[in-house]
Amino acid sequence: MELFIFDKSKTILLKAILPMLILLHHLSAVTSWTCLKPFGVVGIAVVSLFFFISGYGLLASFQKKGILYLESFFRKRMLPVISTYIGALVLYLLFRTIVYGGASMSI
Repeated sequence: MELFIFDKSKTILLKAILPMLILLHHLSAVTSWTCLKPFGVVGIAVVSLFFFISGYGLLASFQKKGILYLESFFRKRMLPVISTYIGALVLYLLFRTIVYGGASMSI
């Protein structure tokens, strides 16, 4: 009997659709478009499902690969996220410097 009933091929479509639904939820909060109103009430459920599926995948990978998975986790998962964040931050600071004449973080 297989321990994990969801495999990568079964969840890949959900992991593509759910971020789009989360984006629509955020848009429904900041716009007055009536076509986005239904997405305003499903945000918590969509985010919860996304985190469940992601966590499920992480656990399945750990169960399958063991400690080797943890040893490469930072390099394979966290490093791309951190480098993307730093790149976006640099672009934001450049934009603020060019447009507003300073890179101050005050609101």
